[in-house]
Amino acid sequence: MVIKTKGIVLKAIKYGESSLIVDVFTLQLGLRKYIISGVRKKNAKFGAALFQHASLIDLVAYEKKGRNMHRIKEVQAAYLYNTMPYDIKKSAVGLFITEVVQKVLQGEEEHPELFDFLYDTYRFLDTTQTSIANIPITFLLNLTEFLGIQPDNNFGNDAAVFNMMEGRFQSEPDLEHPHFIRLPHSQLLSQMMRYDVFNSHNLSISASQRKTMLDYLLRFYQLHIDRFPIINSHAILEEVLRS
Repeated sequence: MVIKTKGIVLKAIKYGESSLIVDVFTLQLGLRKYIISGVRKKNAKFGAALFQHASLIDLVAYEKKGRNMHRIKEVQAAYLYNTMPYDIKKSAVGLFITEVVQKVLQGEEEHPELFDFLYDTYRFLDTTQTSIANIPITFLLNLTEFLGIQPDNNFGNDAAVFNMMEGRFQSEPDLEHPHFIRLPHSQLLSQMMRYDVFNSHNLSISASQRKTMLDYLLRFYQLHIDRFPIINSHAILEEVLRS
């Protein structure tokens, strides 16, 4: 069977002398793994540049049920980045988003709403001329909705401590576990929940607060996503988004 779909390249690794194995999150098929033969040869049918991380592609692929690896018949760029590959801050944020997505996607189920969100996020990151410093934290918060772990924004005078295990605010910490966010960061978390990736530049937050909240959100993911690892690009973000 031949399938035509949009895709987002998440990872590409060298295979043999001239081939690549590529992980692609597709609109119609979910997460797929493709082997691209001869892609690093001079006369290759497809250029290796098409399979950089976060590349947005249109592809036609051979789909055979039961196979773990598939082959691509045709592929072309669906969108050409204008700024992200050349802007160190945008590149770092794009790498962070891609690494997080790699860690949370499980199985091969289609998820069109999540696909559209990611597709739009990458394009926004490329085209925006506003500050991108808050995109990592708003992205993590927005992503929770698609993963079924969205926290409840019930912050108030009688609920000012965020319970990371329960995903909601409560009056005070309990003794069952240490995973709580207290004032003033709990109030900041509540404020952050009102923003999305596309208006995150309107969120007023200092560099130190940004770092602290990013650490909290990654810990939240580790508590709620099985085997969610340390995100290696986290350290890069701290450097390029320090200002």
